[in-house]
Amino acid sequence: MEAGAHIGQNSVLWPQIIQNLSIPVIAAGGIATRAGVKAAFDLGCEGVQSGTVFSVCSESPVSDQWREAIYQNNNEPATLALGMPAIRVLNTARAQEITKKNLSQAELMNNLNQDFMTAFKDKNVENGVIFAGEDVNLIHQKQSAQQIINELAQGLEK
Repeated sequence: MEAGAHIGQNSVLWPQIIQNLSIPVIAAGGIATRAGVKAAFDLGCEGVQSGTVFSVCSESPVSDQWREAIYQNNNEPATLALGMPAIRVLNTARAQEITKKNLSQAELMNNLNQDFMTAFKDKNVENGVIFAGEDVNLIHQKQSAQQIINELAQGLEK
């Protein structure tokens, strides 16, 4: 499945996967709202994993600049796919620059690792890369992890 800013299969395959497995299936990829959680459960999943929304929660070690890049993200497309296997990153100036280069997979991964540290450690989000899923446009405010959990779970009691 698509998750963790890694591009994969989409949720329409969950029922087929669930039907062919004897273990619980946990949905991942693009789940940042109660509607996403409900859709996963409606398709038969037993749980969900949310990434991007928790990457900017109050408890996360990312900088305020990183959070603002996520909250204020109005870019189209919100994310760019880089490399194979493809990885989603925010559509920053640096990400656009990388897409124009003809990098080998090894060079791309090296650039992404360095540019991630530029955004994370150096707090320079425009000259770095921020990994983010397609659900990034659904995230607009700073919340604690508990607030996010409460919001995602509201009304889903079985």
